[in-house]
Amino acid sequence: MTARPGTSYDLLVDRLRLWARGEDPHVPAALELLIGNDFWLRQDALVRERVRMEPRPRLSFEALERFADQHRRLGSLNEQIVLRYAIILGRDRFRFVKLDSHNARLVAEATVRALGWDGMAMEQRSTQRCVQCGDHWAAEYSELCDRCMDDRSCW
Repeated sequence: MTARPGTSYDLLVDRLRLWARGEDPHVPAALELLIGNDFWLRQDALVRERVRMEPRPRLSFEALERFADQHRRLGSLNEQIVLRYAIILGRDRFRFVKLDSHNARLVAEATVRALGWDGMAMEQRSTQRCVQCGDHWAAEYSELCDRCMDDRSCW
């Protein structure tokens, strides 16, 4: 039986968290990404078609991928990216569970840098490039990146 559209969101989240708790770390990570995004698990079509509630609640990331392929226009670009990344995590496409701690740290650091958070707190991330060098993210409070504010040679 699939989840009914009238199922309370909080109940759905609680049940899915209970299910994910017994899985490898990539599954709760993917689930928490979907919960934190606060869009996908509120979509009746996704819940109705892809979330199993009985005998135990569970989310099939293979089924979720089929849903994503069928609903490419649902949600914003950011929401689509979050969904696709959750699928990649949930299916363990990169075999993260096999990484030793050294390489896991390298992958995590590279991902942080790819998101433009290198050397910055997450809440400080800007969506604009530095007006001087164009190579770095500008700080929230300025049009210049930290490097250009510190290094006048870019000016």
